[in-house]
Amino acid sequence: MSATAFTDYNTCSLRFFYKNIAGLKEPKDLPDRIEANLIGSALHTVMEVFYEPSVGAEITADFIKEREKKLSDICEFALAKELKLNAAKAGTQTPALQQIVLQVLEQYALKILRNDEKLTPFKIEELENKSDYVMLYPIDTEGKNRNIWLYGIIDRVDVKDGKIRIVDYKTGKDQLKYKDFPSLFEDQAKDHNKALIQTLFYTYVYEQVKGRQYVEPHLYTVRDFKEGTLFKEKQKGGLVLQDQSLEAFKSMFADKLNEKLNELFDENIPFLQTENKENCSYCPYKDICQR
Repeated sequence: MSATAFTDYNTCSLRFFYKNIAGLKEPKDLPDRIEANLIGSALHTVMEVFYEPSVGAEITADFIKEREKKLSDICEFALAKELKLNAAKAGTQTPALQQIVLQVLEQYALKILRNDEKLTPFKIEELENKSDYVMLYPIDTEGKNRNIWLYGIIDRVDVKDGKIRIVDYKTGKDQLKYKDFPSLFEDQAKDHNKALIQTLFYTYVYEQVKGRQYVEPHLYTVRDFKEGTLFKEKQKGGLVLQDQSLEAFKSMFADKLNEKLNELFDENIPFLQTENKENCSYCPYKDICQR
């Protein structure tokens, strides 16, 4: 069970069924189109390659500025990788649409780097770790004891002022603000903050695997850093997920995670379509559901 699969189940359990149990493959992008998720994937590659030489070392503003000289080349490499092109030829006679995407990638990366400059000095511990964050999770449904695997691919783990931070990059409309804890799991899914659920999932798995505490989830919404990177309630003067308030929130999330996973494997609970039609707008299975 990945973080993405868990958020899919929480948003619409029927979508989860189509994708993860029935095995209905999502349609591939047309070759002449570049979808938003491709830009997101390419940005992850850009940031991974950018910081790769400095893993384990202190990041300074001077390092970022010097490394920026190679940013254009890194963006070309990342896009070529996502489009499965010859990286050596990616910069020659680039189609107009790809040129636009390269400019968007570079601007998104620069927003992250400007934010990171203000954060310096800090240390990056890991980038896009695809193997270490896997854990066995016990569930009990109808008297049957089972173990399932939970795993997450974390964009970045860094340390600032002694605090370990889980950093998740997002290029879409994800927000830092959420209504309240119950709204994250309401059946109608009108106030789900999928980015918060996903980042809490990463944080939970990381803490369990590493045996650490007080790890902070941070969201890098590259469209706007004005609100910072910490999650917070929508209401004026609302709770900011940091320190003790974060630890209490994590405890509630762990309980809800257990509840939802046991529900998922309960044979008596059906997979149901979400009541929130807004979630169906970009769902690849909406024609099957006649939405």
